[in-house]
Amino acid sequence: MKIRLVKDDDITSIAKIHIDNWKNIYQEIFPSEYLAGLNYNDAKKEWIKYLEQEDAFIYIAASDEDSVCGFVACKLDEEVPYSGKLYSLHVNQPNRGKGIGKQLIVTAANHFQSMQISSMTLWAVETNEHAISIYKHLGAMVHKHEIRYFDEVPVRQLGLIWNDISCLCKTNDARGQG
Repeated sequence: MKIRLVKDDDITSIAKIHIDNWKNIYQEIFPSEYLAGLNYNDAKKEWIKYLEQEDAFIYIAASDEDSVCGFVACKLDEEVPYSGKLYSLHVNQPNRGKGIGKQLIVTAANHFQSMQISSMTLWAVETNEHAISIYKHLGAMVHKHEIRYFDEVPVRQLGLIWNDISCLCKTNDARGQG
């Protein structure tokens, strides 16, 4: 498994992983019409647009054959000064439970630390207990509860924060964890 910055030809794979995960993980949370409306082409356009932001970056996890199996998208947090934001983290279904998500989080933290950013935030759907438990296990703490809207669909979310990402940056070998 290798982790590297995204390349243009990775965007299609990122869009597929993103949409497939949403349709799988959030089927109990979002109306079926909403999930049915999600598609790869729109997601691909959104990820291209995301990368056009000045401070945005994406790392991908790729197998030895160089096929994308996960990604982490980040940027500076506009709500919490001097903090990075883990905007999106997804690992495809066959590769979950192998520590890839943790490796991607550590990579994002290292990237932010190289920018002199010392904290990192993220928002998680409140009922995504598995993901939240992983973030907490890695040292994130809940700092907000909010209802956020996705195309007028209200969703209860937790804002989590690592006040000091150095605890993540010290994790050199994240393989096989989480």
